[in-house]
Amino acid sequence: MATGGGFQYWIADKAYFENYKSVGLIIDEMGQEFSLATGRELRIEHWGVMDPKDEEWFSKKAADQVKSNPWIVVRRLGVGLYSFWAPIDRGWKKSLQLGLLNLPLLMAGGIGLFVSWKKRSLGKSDFLFAALLGGYITLFAFIQSISGYYIAIIPIMVCWIISLWSRIFFNLKYKQPAGL
Repeated sequence: MATGGGFQYWIADKAYFENYKSVGLIIDEMGQEFSLATGRELRIEHWGVMDPKDEEWFSKKAADQVKSNPWIVVRRLGVGLYSFWAPIDRGWKKSLQLGLLNLPLLMAGGIGLFVSWKKRSLGKSDFLFAALLGGYITLFAFIQSISGYYIAIIPIMVCWIISLWSRIFFNLKYKQPAGL
């Protein structure tokens, strides 16, 4: 089993704030840095660290960075939110293209949510869904979102956006499902 919160944090740190290279080169650099600092070889599989004690080293290093520079959290979230919708794993040019392709979806969702809120046609499940979606996105934005993690939520998001817009166009009131 591979672990990875702290390790993934540092992959993103190098990809976000240093001159981006391929993830493979970043992982090689991190392995060398780990070996120099600890005297042990870093075993990695599927972008995760195999030994939990080694993962602990990366997690502690990440916690130390956040403690010494709390503003890094804001900076990481900003870059991570961009990278969540426009992954940088294939370079910045491809990232911009993916961002532009996702822009209509984000605009439709944002406008639909705003208009539904103004018309008071949002229900409790809309707020629950928004909280779950926000939590999913924020987690990846902070830890590491250089790959296409957004793909997993597009079908659900499209269904929700259709639900929001159908209530707007047909002037429907939200009916609370039983049990919520």
